[in-house]
Amino acid sequence: MDKRQIVAADSSRTEIPGKFEWDYMKNPVSLTGFPWYAQLFMKSHVEIESDPIVWNRIESLIRSKLPPL
Repeated sequence: MDKRQIVAADSSRTEIPGKFEWDYMKNPVSLTGFPWYAQLFMKSHVEIESDPIVWNRIESLIRSKLPPL
């Protein structure tokens, strides 16, 4: 098994919609508003939290599972 493969602990209850990777060295996001220590010690998390592309993807995945309005 690939050590980077994502596997659900309980595949009967969990769906993994895909494996998505971002490169913030090539496509940086603004970390404005986060304290210096968060930018230094939690940079990866803060980048994901601040990335509108990630949040748009999450919203799209969630909406694809909801019934139409």
